[in-house]
Amino acid sequence: MFEEFTIDTRGLGDIGLSASYVAWTRASHALVLDAGFSLPTGSTDELGRTPRSATFDTIVPYTMQLGSGTVDFKPAITYVGSSDWLEWGTRAQANVRLGRNSRNYSLSNRLALRNWITLTTFKSFQPSLRLATEVWDRIHGADNDLFIIRPDGSRFTPAPVTDPALFGGEKVSVGLSLRFPFRNGFFAGQSIEVEGGIPVYQRLNGPQPGETWRLGIAWNLHL
Repeated sequence: MFEEFTIDTRGLGDIGLSASYVAWTRASHALVLDAGFSLPTGSTDELGRTPRSATFDTIVPYTMQLGSGTVDFKPAITYVGSSDWLEWGTRAQANVRLGRNSRNYSLSNRLALRNWITLTTFKSFQPSLRLATEVWDRIHGADNDLFIIRPDGSRFTPAPVTDPALFGGEKVSVGLSLRFPFRNGFFAGQSIEVEGGIPVYQRLNGPQPGETWRLGIAWNLHL
C-alpha cells in the first residue's frame, strides 16, 4: 500500500569487550592472540511502518535490528612485523554466534582476514593501506513475526529481506587510514586512527543490503 517507504532504527548496538595477549616476539616480529565477546545490548524488537501494514508498526527485518540478540565469541590471531620505516601485519578474526536469541534465530557467523602495511617514517601521522576479505553464512532459525500466515495455515516471507536463507556472501575491501600517535605528555603511547574503505568485490547470496562505504574512528590505548 506504499509507493515508497523508508525504514529507520536508532539506538545502542551490541557492546564488545576483548583482551589481547602477546604470545610470541622475536626481533621486530610479534604474534598476538585475542579473545573477545560481544554482549547483546542492541535491541532485536524494533518496529517500523513497513509494506506489511499501512496503519500500524510491525517488526522490521533482520538487517534493521540494532543487535544480534546473542552473546558472540570473537577470537583472533594477529601477526605484526616492522622495520625502520614500515609496519605490516595480518589478522584473522571470527565472529561465532553462541546459540539463538529470544526471537529464535542467530545472525551469520563471520570470518575475516585483514592485511595492512603502514608507513612509519613521519612522526606526526602514519598512513596505511589495507586489504580485507570477509565471508559469512545465512541466518539460522527465523523470526516468526516476519512471516505471513495463509488461510490454510502455511506461512511465507513477504519480502526477500525477511527470508533467512537469502543471506551470506563474500566481500573484498580496500581501505586507507591515518594514525596520529601521541609521543609525549599524558597521552604518550596512545593514538587516534581514522579509516575509510570501499568494497571492490561483493557477492551476496540474495537481495540483501550491500555495503557502499565504511568509515571508522578508533582511540588506541596500550597498557
